[in-house]
Amino acid sequence: MEVRPVVSVTGCFLIYLAIGTMFTFGNLTPYLTSYLRARTDKDTTYEETSWIFFTFISTCSLLYFGGKLGFLIGRRWSMIIGSVIFCFGIAVTYWCVQHSLVATIISYGVINTFGFICCVGHPIVTAMEWFPTSKGLVTGIVTSGLALTPLFMNSVQTLFVNPSNLQPASDGFFNNSEILESVPVLFLIMATINGVILLIGLLMYQELPRDLNQV
Repeated sequence: MEVRPVVSVTGCFLIYLAIGTMFTFGNLTPYLTSYLRARTDKDTTYEETSWIFFTFISTCSLLYFGGKLGFLIGRRWSMIIGSVIFCFGIAVTYWCVQHSLVATIISYGVINTFGFICCVGHPIVTAMEWFPTSKGLVTGIVTSGLALTPLFMNSVQTLFVNPSNLQPASDGFFNNSEILESVPVLFLIMATINGVILLIGLLMYQELPRDLNQV
């Protein structure tokens, strides 16, 4: 059996596993909102921090440009650029969350999402090219990475920020100093983990040779 198709589809899966981090926002937001209230603006609410996710959804309307970029410079380079932007957006949130909610929306809601849209469409196309008679199956395998991201990354977030699984105070927010001080560093950890997964995925990623492309 040809190894390259399996290796490439595995790489596509890993890329999706990394870029699905925004779908862990439900687990992250209690810690993020609590930090913003304690360290930047005491009036910050969950309704306000939800704008981070709303911004992600809104920015995803630009998915067309991710596909266009892949057409212009190639899928691999589009994903390389997107991966750098994606990880940068997460990492710079380390500083932004210490500054303001608006800065956090820009870094984790906008910059991060631009990286996402540069990556998200290409793995599926490549996987289907390798397996033209099993397009539905490989699409499901690759996109399952997005579904598995919360299962994986939620555990990382909780283990680092709240290993004792402490519950928030009666007002719904955390005030434990150890939990709060861990929040900014968490973004550096997520950026590092995602960066490693993306690097492995991109190294495994291979496109079907042009002369073999049956699509």
